[in-house]
Amino acid sequence: MRYITHRIATRRVCETASGSFGLVLTACCLFAGSAAAADDTYPQAARVPHCVITLAEQADLAPHEAGVLKEVNAREGQRIDAGQVLLQLDDSKAQQELKVAEAKLAAARIKADDDINIRYAKAAADVAKKDLERNQQSNHDVPGSVPRGKIDELELKCTETTLAIQKATHDRSIADAEAGVAQAEVNATKVMIDLLKVYSPVDGVVVDLRAHKGEAVSPTTPVMHVVRLDKLWVEGQVPAADFARGELENQPVTVEVATPHGRKFAVQGKIVFVKPLTDTGGSYMVRAEVQREKPDDPWPLSPGMQADMLITVRGTDATR
Repeated sequence: MRYITHRIATRRVCETASGSFGLVLTACCLFAGSAAAADDTYPQAARVPHCVITLAEQADLAPHEAGVLKEVNAREGQRIDAGQVLLQLDDSKAQQELKVAEAKLAAARIKADDDINIRYAKAAADVAKKDLERNQQSNHDVPGSVPRGKIDELELKCTETTLAIQKATHDRSIADAEAGVAQAEVNATKVMIDLLKVYSPVDGVVVDLRAHKGEAVSPTTPVMHVVRLDKLWVEGQVPAADFARGELENQPVTVEVATPHGRKFAVQGKIVFVKPLTDTGGSYMVRAEVQREKPDDPWPLSPGMQADMLITVRGTDATR
């Protein structure tokens, strides 16, 4: 029998001496050879045999840009950390472009910080205003001493210097914007340099290396395959006639595998996915996730191994 429930309840109807009938509830525990009394008529756990252990996280790594491999910082079988630089493409051209962009940024910042034109325009406006006021005062003291044309010229000069202040202020705003553009060019170049590196997306192990230092690579061809082994999936088939999906979703599970010398290893996990489709054989797939808690904990599980799952079943109120 492929699928064994942890607790099976049976009912027996007995006729009493007075001719009436009484209901007697008995329970048998068939899992692990132990027996226990049942307080209901619903299975509390389900064994799913012949499950397969698979990878939960893996990645085929390829560079973001085409180029020549400058550094390969990992070898097959090496343990790696998430965020670790595994591959470095030749970035000599990009580094020079960064220097040019940084020089442009420095020049743009000097220009943006320069307020000489604004200060000069304000000083010129102050002189023009005082000159106009003196001539207006002379005309007031001695009418006609300053020709009207002269007064008009001085008024125009005041307007000119006022506009010069506005233009100098506007030019400085443009210089600020140009400095922002230069900063963006520096940032973009740094991004390009970073794209010439390939980082590990997971804590794991390198299982395949397909290129070496000095070889040309491209984004369309994976260079390295990395896998995570301390977090795995366990997948098995559950007969749809025996359990509803809602009874198993997000439930605790014990995963048991056979190890050398006839020993067994068990680890706790959780059902993380119940497939909504039923296959032609009348069963559906369930997936559990198990994870190694500490680096020094025993961990004989590996992808491809077979395992058994013992799933705690949700109560009778589960939606079928």
